[in-house]
Amino acid sequence: MRRRTAAGFAAGVALASRVAGQACNTTTLQNDVPASGGPNVTLKSFSYCGGTLNTSAYIANLDYDKAVTIYYTNAQGKSTPLSSVGLGYDSSVANNYELWTSSTPVWIDGITQLLNITYQATDIGETYSQQLGQKVIASGGPAPSLPSPPKPYATPLGFQNDITTWLAVASGSQLERSVTKMFVNINPNVTGAVEGVVVAGRSGPTFASKDPDYEYDWVRDSSLTYDVVQMLYSASTKAKAISQYENVLFKYATARATEQNDPSMVQRKALVMGVKFAKKMNDSQTASTLQSAADALSSTMSPVLHDKPSYLDAAVPLGLIHGYAGDNVYSWTNDQIQSTIVRFATSFIDVYPIFNKTQKDSSGRVLGIPTGRYPEDIYNGTGTQQNGGNPWYLTTAALAQYFWASSQQYTSAGEIQVTNTSKDFFDYFAPSANVTVGTTCKQNSKKFNAVIDSLNGWGDAFMRTVKYYTPSDGSLAEEYNRNTGAPQGCVDLTWSYASVLTAAFQRAQVRKQTKYVENLANLGYTENS
Repeated sequence: MRRRTAAGFAAGVALASRVAGQACNTTTLQNDVPASGGPNVTLKSFSYCGGTLNTSAYIANLDYDKAVTIYYTNAQGKSTPLSSVGLGYDSSVANNYELWTSSTPVWIDGITQLLNITYQATDIGETYSQQLGQKVIASGGPAPSLPSPPKPYATPLGFQNDITTWLAVASGSQLERSVTKMFVNINPNVTGAVEGVVVAGRSGPTFASKDPDYEYDWVRDSSLTYDVVQMLYSASTKAKAISQYENVLFKYATARATEQNDPSMVQRKALVMGVKFAKKMNDSQTASTLQSAADALSSTMSPVLHDKPSYLDAAVPLGLIHGYAGDNVYSWTNDQIQSTIVRFATSFIDVYPIFNKTQKDSSGRVLGIPTGRYPEDIYNGTGTQQNGGNPWYLTTAALAQYFWASSQQYTSAGEIQVTNTSKDFFDYFAPSANVTVGTTCKQNSKKFNAVIDSLNGWGDAFMRTVKYYTPSDGSLAEEYNRNTGAPQGCVDLTWSYASVLTAAFQRAQVRKQTKYVENLANLGYTENS
């Protein structure tokens, strides 16, 4: 049996506290372990106590790789693929059964009825389910409530010329420097490196900077770097540039045969892309198999990271950037994502002293919040120390991209819906819109335009923070110091450059600069000798 960790979909689980010492009413449906040959999946018991759904189930041990999911209706009586809770292995019991359990906060969206429990025996390609129809009644103490974010320190609006210039397709711009410096780290002159290699950064035995040793090709970093190369390749219209990108892409493809553990969002995106390809090839059986696997992953994903004390992690916006499949499952404007983003971004206000020292640039323009990996981070770029974590260039740029992508998605949808879950997001990042829960802002309305203007303004503000702490030569390290803003850690981190580029591409899309990536791509690059 594969022991999977249960993960829920409760919105804004960040900062949630559990209700302790309160009596919980448990409904038991099956006390004894089923006899051998009995049902393959049976719900044993459940309770909804203090906002947390607790479940246990008997699962027949039919194969190694299992996924067990309970589907339910929320407080509005609605059920979607996201109204679900994944169970995790607990223990082996009699008669070749296993006990699987979950304990998942679901109090933001609420729960009214358990619909069914589904068991996917992946190795043998079988799915089993038990219809439930069980009404869920709350017990124990009251559900917790999320603390509200602080009052906004600024209200940046719209696109600004300083960021437009900094990210222009022009010689000497940060855009041009980021492309150049990214390609310097592809096929570097490193002894023993195979063709197509991407070093994570220019710190290590071969380079002037020795510490930390990032003279490695990390599959994650190199893959997202080549994703940028592929974007340039697809956009280019000049034969010489196309040939350059094609050459380096094929070097990478032939050099890589490495397994890795991708996060769920990236795995799911790959499956969704596979579904689309299979349908295009009229292979309905493969499409169905891949879709089932994608749905199973959906039931185990969460918009927050449960292994951090704060439940806040840059993996959420980064997962969106590199894993969103464009099918509205945890999209840019998903209200649960928004609830997490506002708490993630504002969590660094009291963590990094540079925020309170500098909130505007020399021209009085707003700087976004310096953003790190997670507020508890103790990695200082070369080692660990108490209060040693720093803001990162790539995570700050990721938030800029998040806001621009949200702006674009709302504009494409033609409306903005405000829920109880997303209200704090709008109150902090778009206070001038003055939206209320239940509001649907239609395109070109005053409130709609105010939200879009705010999202674009915050995107520029976060990118301005990257700009403010970038040295004059455009070099991007891994981090910038929490106290001084000076570059810190690995120098010339490849992902830092890639993050600025993908964010810039997103900004250009929002601004309808249709030739932006093409013009950049046609410049080509200088190959390492």
